[in-house]
Amino acid sequence: MKKLICLLISLSLAGCSFRSAPANFYRLDVEPSCGEKKEVSELGVGPIAIAPYLNRQQIVTQSADYQFKLNEKERWIEPLSSNIKTALIHGLENELQFGALYSYPWLGVNPSLQLKVSIEEFHCRVNSCALSAEWTLIDRANKGNIISNRKRFVRDLPKGDFTTKIEVMSKLLSDLTKEMAKVF
Repeated sequence: MKKLICLLISLSLAGCSFRSAPANFYRLDVEPSCGEKKEVSELGVGPIAIAPYLNRQQIVTQSADYQFKLNEKERWIEPLSSNIKTALIHGLENELQFGALYSYPWLGVNPSLQLKVSIEEFHCRVNSCALSAEWTLIDRANKGNIISNRKRFVRDLPKGDFTTKIEVMSKLLSDLTKEMAKVF
């Protein structure tokens, strides 16, 4: 019996020493722009679709060709699709002057222009980060596509921690919003 009690105490003490470190949480944002802004009467942004491999709380990195890692200690503070939509709206506000800007789902309004976005790739490797996206600008009033485009953006990743990765990923979203703003 004495051995059993000693064993239980040892196991409980060992369990206390293996507590994991708390997770770090991150949020994407775009860089402010100081250029001249084009005027757009109104725009509805969304829906934003993201590749299923990104649709998780853990931040995904590519560790080798064909191999990805879910970083348990490095997480998004909110669903990635929501964060990307917010960042894209901020980026578009940096680039364009809107009469009205709506975030999908829009209730009680029917914007004449709609910007749908699909994020197909968005992760970092050892020395670079990449974002592949497809977007379509739709003229809802005339029921037709104005333009569809697909582009891949890559930026070098300087040495650093996860904060550095998030900064580079945020710059990639800025690159995307600047490219999308060119169609207006």
